[in-house]
Amino acid sequence: MIDWSKITQDENEIIRRIVLRFERKFGRPPGYQRLNLTMDISAAHLACPMDLEGLLEADAATFGHDIGGITRHINRDTGELGGCFVPQTARREVHA
Repeated sequence: MIDWSKITQDENEIIRRIVLRFERKFGRPPGYQRLNLTMDISAAHLACPMDLEGLLEADAATFGHDIGGITRHINRDTGELGGCFVPQTARREVHA
């Protein structure tokens, strides 16, 4: 079960800005829902802590890799990332 209470208010704000960046870049593709992307990024961050500011400011390739990978590999029941996917903006200490 995903413990949403572990996302801080500051993290929520950065995630909101990440979602807005996605929308500015890609619009709203068919089937897109802002809440789904927000929850996907939040769950991924809880499972694999990321540098959210780094994701927000990332170059287009890194941003696309991380957002695309998260949306493809997130398990919406558990919040875990599958398929051996690790965001490029994952905090380094996670890999140590």
